[in-house]
Amino acid sequence: MPISTARRTRRIDLRATPRQETLIQQAASQTDRSVSEFILSSATLEAERVLADRRWFSVTSEQFDAIEAALDAPLEETSRFARLWNRPSPSGPASTLTTNREHRSSRVPAAPRPPGRHGRIPQRGRRTG
Repeated sequence: MPISTARRTRRIDLRATPRQETLIQQAASQTDRSVSEFILSSATLEAERVLADRRWFSVTSEQFDAIEAALDAPLEETSRFARLWNRPSPSGPASTLTTNREHRSSRVPAAPRPPGRHGRIPQRGRRTG
């Protein structure tokens, strides 16, 4: 069972104890794969799992609502925040920030979010619970 049809051009070296080597050889044999295929497949699956765990979060409806409320809440005004927000941007002139609330009503402007707080909220269809 090849992992992919792409040509493998990179070499990965590793060291193992005799016990680890025997265990891996036995498992590779049981799955009708070479040791290299077994190690690469196992390491790739684990790498994908680790990275996915840091990209996707499953939350209940209550947790999602709490996260959404925290992101929508006005920011506490501090002198440090004011200095940061008012300094010139390294990428050019500041753009006007608007929210859906501002589009609906110009009477209640929403507080702008600080730079670096660009996290996306998952669509409601992705919530669990």
